[in-house]
Amino acid sequence: MTHEIHQLLIQMICVLFPILFFYAVLNRKVKSILYRNILFCITCFFSIFLSIQNPISISDGRLMDLRWVPLYLSYIYGGPFVGLSCALFFVFIRLGIGGDGMYPAFLLILLSILFVIKIRKNYTNWKLGRKLFISCTYIFIATSSLPLISSIIYWENSYTNPYIHIYFSIANVLTLLLTIYIIETILENELLHKELIYAEKIAVLSQLAASVAHEVRNPLTSVQGFLQLLASSSNKNDKDLEYISISLNELKRANDIISDYLSLSKRGTSNSHTTTDIYDDIHYVLSTVSTYATLHNVQIFNHVDKSLMLHANSSDMKQLLINLIRNSIEALDTTPNGIVEISLQEYETKLLLKVLDNGKGMTNEQIERLGLPFYSTKEKGTGLGLMVCYRIVESLGGEIKVASQLDKGTTFTISLPK
Repeated sequence: MTHEIHQLLIQMICVLFPILFFYAVLNRKVKSILYRNILFCITCFFSIFLSIQNPISISDGRLMDLRWVPLYLSYIYGGPFVGLSCALFFVFIRLGIGGDGMYPAFLLILLSILFVIKIRKNYTNWKLGRKLFISCTYIFIATSSLPLISSIIYWENSYTNPYIHIYFSIANVLTLLLTIYIIETILENELLHKELIYAEKIAVLSQLAASVAHEVRNPLTSVQGFLQLLASSSNKNDKDLEYISISLNELKRANDIISDYLSLSKRGTSNSHTTTDIYDDIHYVLSTVSTYATLHNVQIFNHVDKSLMLHANSSDMKQLLINLIRNSIEALDTTPNGIVEISLQEYETKLLLKVLDNGKGMTNEQIERLGLPFYSTKEKGTGLGLMVCYRIVESLGGEIKVASQLDKGTTFTISLPK
């Protein structure tokens, strides 16, 4: 029994160490999602290989290991690419080993993939307790059903010693429980760290906006007024008019940046909102940005055709919509026949507002950085407008999801509680 416990501990180290090393050290250093997935896939390969190479020798001559733990984690935390790659890697190794247990293992891994595909859609939204319960229940049923699957395939009783199979299943459950708990703790700490850094940047920006923005805007207004007077006078050539036009455009951009700063300084954490009709807000915003869209040769299609009440501040909603729609219009600068679509639908207790365009799109790395101070995909952008959007949605208890493909377009989905 002491020898078996020793082998079990080795098995747990084979499974735990590579995966936890990835999350504790490698995950935070690799920024690219693609490279991160490839690295996690290799980590799971290594964990599966070590597990199979160091099996637990049972008294009746059977060999057991904890390979199902990294196989499950590869799909849950890595996604379909990592999960299927690890499944194929396992099949390849198992074909090399051979033996009677090969076909039951293949059938079980197929059933497991179907189950994991079903639960992964909602897994990230579950609380830790539910993640642990569902995962441990799965791994217990999967590992304890191996003898049953073997009995069905070979028409013989594989339950020669049921205590061994229970021991094997419990070992898998404990290993999976410990691994998921540590992974979720690491991920939660990383999220808290990012939120702390974000909050510190917001605080600095708010102080800067409150102290500087008004003082900068006053002289800019004077300069803008004198330039407009110069533009209206008659003794100018075409070159002078061109220079004045460029100056006025740059002054307008500076004013827009200052407005974004002021929005940050005024944005509080108060949740005191009135009830607004988002249908009216959308129509007001569209009338405001219609000229801007025409200048950029962009068509806007509004699919919102009914009143829907939302517990929010009307001015906040208008600012949110203006920023998102202007971003979509500007993303269509190099796109012929540019289109922006706005839609709104009710889903259970939420409203789903979508703003989509057929512009140049974004990479996953760019999407991850959206909402950060001073990050923008536009050449002359500051990122402050979208940052304000994220803060408005956050203050309403909602969330923003972004889906994008390069050269195909981007969709912003804003989920807000009614």
